[in-house]
Amino acid sequence: MMVHLGLLYAVIEAWSKWHFADARVDELLKAPFLDDLRAFRNATFHVSVATEAWVLRWGAKSDRIVWSQDVE
Repeated sequence: MMVHLGLLYAVIEAWSKWHFADARVDELLKAPFLDDLRAFRNATFHVSVATEAWVLRWGAKSDRIVWSQDVE
């Protein structure tokens, strides 16, 4: 799940950078979870002392998991 969510953020970055457009996706990307997903990706791929806390918090909140599934 950690790698999957990290790669999902990479796709989201490209979505914005390449100016793709889709009403449903664009609305989902306005969610406050986007910053958390970026931080989760950074914690996963740029390991630091704080990594474990980010990993545990993301999976503990079901609304974030549902949101990431919707974005997919």
